[in-house]
Amino acid sequence: MIKRNKAYTGRRIAHYWRKVAMGSWARPNDPTTYGVVELNCEKVLRFLEKEKARTGSRITITHFIGRAMGEVLKRMPEVNTQIRFGSFYQRKTVDILFQVAIEQEQGFGDLSGAMVRNIDQIQISEIADILNREAHKVRQQGDPDYKQIKSIARFIPNFLMPLVMSVLRTLTVTFNIWSPLFGFPKDAFGSIQITNVGAIGLDLSFAPIYPPSHCPLILAVGAIYKAPVYDSDTSFHLERHIRLCVSLDHRYADGLQAARGAKMIREFFSDPEHAFSKI
Repeated sequence: MIKRNKAYTGRRIAHYWRKVAMGSWARPNDPTTYGVVELNCEKVLRFLEKEKARTGSRITITHFIGRAMGEVLKRMPEVNTQIRFGSFYQRKTVDILFQVAIEQEQGFGDLSGAMVRNIDQIQISEIADILNREAHKVRQQGDPDYKQIKSIARFIPNFLMPLVMSVLRTLTVTFNIWSPLFGFPKDAFGSIQITNVGAIGLDLSFAPIYPPSHCPLILAVGAIYKAPVYDSDTSFHLERHIRLCVSLDHRYADGLQAARGAKMIREFFSDPEHAFSKI
């Protein structure tokens, strides 16, 4: 016996704007979820000052956060995967792509990236050295790793770009094929991506997950700010805090896994001296 699934009172007349809206957007099909972690970073910043003096490396809190996320992925390998043919494929290594902004003429900007491979196995000072070197190369040499694909893209008509990107995505992700003829590095997007929006003056921002990357998440690091820490009901002092904004593909992880990852990050920030002591 078949019955109606839902009860309706009848059809409603759509207002003009509702008709425009229905014609402009498709039904929701984006699996991205969003979350913010606010952290006291006083201990981390003091720890990084000691590390800078000890190693001579130009270490920033972004490098610490990258190392922390590498540890999270190491302890939660189910997130360090990629979806192919409707199944999850485990990545062999933990690699993080740090986005690099490139200022261009006439106020336009460009975006590239610097990759740190096996980030869960190296010291924070090594991460800093790799990223500072790669960022300098990107900005001074015109982004050599992606120069070819950018040159090719200039000659592709706009209406053909979706088809081209779809073909590249199918080859590199679904069939796991790469060639230097594609014009970009092998495994170009890594396990996850990190972008420092605080460097451009934003306290809080959510970055979109770039569809061709097939990354499970992107983490946006906000600007450091001062917030009150209460000593009692009536007295407080100011300490430095930071917000980490996560855009997470819900296909890879749910709220419980996100909470586990956030708990790990909080633990690393509360005791940075011993956070990665096993290396």
